[in-house]
Amino acid sequence: MCLMRYTGIIKWYNPIRGFGFIKPDSGTEMVYADNQQLKGIYKPSLLVGTKVRFDLERGHIGCQATNIVVLSQDVS
Repeated sequence: MCLMRYTGIIKWYNPIRGFGFIKPDSGTEMVYADNQQLKGIYKPSLLVGTKVRFDLERGHIGCQATNIVVLSQDVS
């Protein structure tokens, strides 16, 4: 069940291991992001600094991002 929709920035992502972390714009703690939740992108192209939109749900390891969509990859 979706609890809330957020935007944030990718702070760390490892395409080989298939997960990373997002820092929500709201200033809350970073949340876990699994590559199975990435929607409509070539997963290894996800870069630190990428702006994303996501839902936040409670999973087996605590809060985690779901339905992750890239908004901007301007990481300059």
